[in-house]
Order: sequence, then C-alpha cells, then structure tokens
Amino acid sequence: MNNGKASLRDALQRSLSGSVQFDAEANRQIGASLWNADVAPDVLALVECRSAADVQQAVRVASDYGALISTLGGGHDWAGRAAGRGSITVDLRQLKAVELNRDRSAVTIGGGTLIDHVLAGIPDDLAIVTGTISTVGVTGLTLGGGYGKLNSRFGLALDTMTRAEVVLADGSTVVASEQDDAELFWALRGGGGNFGVVTSITLAAHQLRHVLTGTIFVPLSSAKASLVGLQAILDDSGDELSVFSALMTVPSGDRGLILAPMWAGGERAGERALQTLSGLQGAQTLAQGWSTYRATYNKKFEETWPKGRGYRMDAHNIQRLDDTTAEALVECAKAFRSNADCVMLHDFHGACARVAPEATAFPVRSEHFNVQVVTQWSMDRPRDGEAALQSIEAVKEKLGPLAMRGGYTNILGPNESSRVRAFYGTAAQRLADVKRRYDPSDRFRFNTGRL
Repeated sequence: MNNGKASLRDALQRSLSGSVQFDAEANRQIGASLWNADVAPDVLALVECRSAADVQQAVRVASDYGALISTLGGGHDWAGRAAGRGSITVDLRQLKAVELNRDRSAVTIGGGTLIDHVLAGIPDDLAIVTGTISTVGVTGLTLGGGYGKLNSRFGLALDTMTRAEVVLADGSTVVASEQDDAELFWALRGGGGNFGVVTSITLAAHQLRHVLTGTIFVPLSSAKASLVGLQAILDDSGDELSVFSALMTVPSGDRGLILAPMWAGGERAGERALQTLSGLQGAQTLAQGWSTYRATYNKKFEETWPKGRGYRMDAHNIQRLDDTTAEALVECAKAFRSNADCVMLHDFHGACARVAPEATAFPVRSEHFNVQVVTQWSMDRPRDGEAALQSIEAVKEKLGPLAMRGGYTNILGPNESSRVRAFYGTAAQRLADVKRRYDPSDRFRFNTGRL
C-alpha cells in the first residue's frame, strides 16, 4: 500500500466508530450485500456508519483525500451504484431508526431503512408510500421517485417527503425542506442522491385502516384485450384504485398477465372495483381480501427475484394502454428468452398526476404507465447473462418508439445519460445548477446518469 492509501486507511479508522474495510475485503462484503450478484465492486473502502456523525467524518476524510463517495442503503439497485468504481462506500445500513411523530402524521427514518423496517415500526392503521418489494431501501426509492401502489391515493414517495438531513461534500450537515435549503429540497425530490449523503428523511404518514387487494391471472392469449380494458377501468376510477401489472411466467409454466389491484377506500366500492377487474377478458381471480397495508407484501412473490442472481433492468414510460401499446407489450412477453424475464407496469394517475411538473425535480406528471423490464439468470450460467441483455434490447426495440421521453431514473443504468436528460427536460439545467452549488467537485456521481 502506498503512503497516500495508508494515510487514508489511518484517517478513516481514527475517525469512525464503525468498522472500516479496504480493498478485497471491502469488495467482498459489498458484493455479498447487493441484490445483483453480477455487480463486481471495485471500491477503495467500505465504511460502516453507526450515526450521522460517522457519515460526516467519512465524507470529510474522503474529501480531504480527493476520493469519490458511494452510498449503500438498501443495496437493491441493479446497477450497483452503491459500489462506484474507485470510491469510498458509506454504509448506512445501521441507520434504520423509525420514529413516528406525536400526532402520527409523519415518520422520520434513517438512511438505511428498508420498507420492511418502516412498516414494522409504525401502527397497522398507518401507511407511507412505498414500492412493491419489501427489501428495497426507502430513501433511495424516494429520492429517485417512488412508484408504488399508493401513488394514486397519496402521490409518489417523493411527494410525501417533507424534510431531509444531508451531509454535503465538505462534511457539513444541512436540513432540506420547503423552509430550509428549498432549492436542494426541490432537487432531492426526484433528482436522486447526487448532492450528498441523505442520513434521514421525514415522510407523511397516512391513516389507512385496511386495503382490498387481489391477484388476477389473464392468459397471454387474452392479455392484449385485458390491458386495453384495464385502461378503460382506470380512466373511470378515482384515486382509491391502483393496479400493478406484470407480464411474466407463472409457476405452472404458463405466460400471462398478472393484475395486482389495490383499493384504498370504502368497502362496497372496493368490492365493485375488483369485480369489474375480474370481468376482464380471460380473467381468473386467484385471490382477494382485505388486510392491513403491511400485510399486502407477499414474500413468496418477492422470492421470484431472489438476492444472489444476475440481473439487468430497463424502464420506459408509455402514455396509455391502447391497441398499439398493448400489442407491443404482449409481443415482448411472447419473445421472452427465459421464463425468468418479466415486464412490470406501474399505473400513474390520481394524486401523483395532480402535482405541478415544476414543483419537484420529477417533472413527468401526466398520466402514464411506468414499464420496468427485469431479466435474471443464475451466476453458474454466465451465457444466460447474454440472453438477458438480448431480452432488454428486444423490449427496447418494441417499446422505445412508443415510449414517452426518457424513463424512470431509479432504473435507468449509469450509461443512460441521454435518456436521463430527456426525462428531466427543462429541469435538467436546474438540477445541474444545484449540483454545482452543493457538490462542485462531483464527489457524489454514481446515483443517476450524468446530467
């Protein structure tokens, strides 16, 4: 180890209460922490932070030595941005406190908190806007957007964030909110984590006694008609109904369309809504029932995408499910190269579509569907990774010409800068200005495509 690296090691070990790993051991531990086993970490150090003060010290040292900084929160990002090449990875997984405020209107969580943690830490009759997989980190999800089943009722996850504590590149801490550092707060709501290390966020908590959910299967032969029918149902629905959809191969080996509706409203209206969905062409209702929001997370379903396999993802936004887009989606499913391929759709309507485009850094506020493509393979079969890439490109070829500008930046890979800029549109320059103000040396550069 050269003198500079030895000094860096000493400085980190002296400054922090948590463990510090370097080189091969750091990369081994990060690799074991990431969802995508196809990521090959190549970092300088992995720094365990047990407090916000530890984060400050780690960032100060990194800045003193001119090192780049990555942030490890949930570790579920397929692109491995928690392990930026040549960086010091700040590990936030010990920062997972969940604190509900006195009037139960907001919850403050640490930067390493998973969806599982926060739902277990609040009463069953409350909910926050979260994604669809319980092991995803809430902070990363929120900073980049936050699609989920409560968007139509309460907005994107970022819309519910009221406060963030951020460690900047010089190691100082600021509070970002509508009242304090409002421009940074604007950027954090949809602009990702490129401005500093977010050690905690405060999110609105919503009274929600129970929700009605269901699982509906549609054979691939009827999927086009049912997708078009789904659009008509959503056009006529209010904020209470959301429908997560997936074109995938079910355990029986059949390919088809899975509809996973959630109703967050009155009981009679909810029963009628799900009955209407059950009447779609070819629909078979497999499950239906009322439960707490926390109980809607299906661990068996999540096991479809286990940690430790290779993954590739992509994202496209389509405006509507008309005959053309529905047919293209079904053609994508017919062309899957593996039964592990999946195309998922998050509907975007209701409360999240009523936010002014300029109010946050997430500017695409017209009704649409966020299409996320997931491919996976066993790490024992590296050639299957090549087929996964082909699946991603095949979907892009079919959906790209029909898609809206850019795509969901939480999913777009680090080399997708042009699509990231297209997504942000006129907000891109404002984000770049915030970046120059708060991180002029570009220490935090791994979270989204470069603007």
